[in-house]
Amino acid sequence: MFDPADYPFLILLGSLAAFWLSSSVGCWLGKRTGQIEEPNREDFKFVLGGTLTLLGLIIGFTFSMAVERYNQRKNYEEEEANAIGTEMSNLFFERPILNSPYAYPGRHWELDADGQPTNKIIDSRRKSAFIRYRC
Repeated sequence: MFDPADYPFLILLGSLAAFWLSSSVGCWLGKRTGQIEEPNREDFKFVLGGTLTLLGLIIGFTFSMAVERYNQRKNYEEEEANAIGTEMSNLFFERPILNSPYAYPGRHWELDADGQPTNKIIDSRRKSAFIRYRC
């Protein structure tokens, strides 16, 4: 089924066409009717003021909703980063190198079957069977 929300460019083109058409109709009606008479000018100013006020409110609420959505997304990303930080705050990531570069390697981090650290330090050299050579 056709969902217009999946095609924002088409919505843009349709909106521009609708605005152009309404502007053209407004210009045509304005030329056809001529100038506004003085007694009707005050009524026109009143309607124009109300219309512009409503337009300002719509724009204000739109920006308010956009800022609210932005803040919500920012808070969700902060929560996710904190969750990842909590998950990653283990000894392996705080101190990944155990051995001195000038001594025989005597300790290593234990890794599970997937190669992920288990936070256990083994007091021996890592078995070379874990390393797979590709030719």
